[in-house]
Amino acid sequence: MMIGVAGWVGLTGTTDFAEVERLLPGGAATEVVVGAWDGGMPLTDSPQLLLQSVGWVVVAVVLAARFFRWEPRR
Repeated sequence: MMIGVAGWVGLTGTTDFAEVERLLPGGAATEVVVGAWDGGMPLTDSPQLLLQSVGWVVVAVVLAARFFRWEPRR
């Protein structure tokens, strides 16, 4: 899913469905990368996008800890 979102944001730009793209996993991170590559992103957008990216990382870690049971190493 994240590859699809990254491709969508990277190829279509971030103007049409910017709010939807930012809410999807990887959308905010891809927007930061595209903005850094093009040099056209205002610095006021960066903290919000980075916070959303970190939020998805936290969600992924919590879900992994909850649903994946790890056996101890011997």
